[in-house]
Amino acid sequence: MISIDMRWRCVVLVQVYGIETECVCLLLGISERSVTRLNKMFSTTGHVCNTKRRVREKRWPPEVNSWVSEHAIAHPCFYIEEVAEALRLQFPSLNNISASTICRALMYDLGLTRKEKRAREADEFELRDYYRRLSPYYSYPDQLVFVDET
Repeated sequence: MISIDMRWRCVVLVQVYGIETECVCLLLGISERSVTRLNKMFSTTGHVCNTKRRVREKRWPPEVNSWVSEHAIAHPCFYIEEVAEALRLQFPSLNNISASTICRALMYDLGLTRKEKRAREADEFELRDYYRRLSPYYSYPDQLVFVDET
C-alpha cells in the first residue's frame, strides 16, 4: 500500500511540476499504473485516498438480539456454547452462530460483558448448592486460591 505522503508527492510531481509519469515511477519506485490511477483519482475526487467506508451490517436481526437479551436475563450464568445451541434451536435459518459472533453481539450490540459480578444476579439455590459442594473441602480462608487472568 502506498502511503498518503507518497500519493501526494506523486500528484504534485505530475500535476504541479509537469514531470512525465515514467520519471515519477523511477523517482518514487511505484508502478506506472499506480501513478496514473492516483492522478485520475485526484482529478475526479480532489483526494488521493479512497475515503469510502464499508457499511457494516448488523450481526443479527432485531428479533434475535431481543431473544438473546431475554435469554441472558432469564439465565444470568450461561456458557457461550449453550447460547449457540439455543440459537440453533430457536432460529434454524440463522447462519452466523459462532462463538466469536455471539461474544461480539453480547458485548457490542447488547452491552453485556463478562466482567459483571455474577454473584449479584445468581440464583439463591445455585449459591447454596455451591456452598454445599465446597464445604467438605474448605475449612478456613487460606485454602482458597483465586487466579485472575485479566
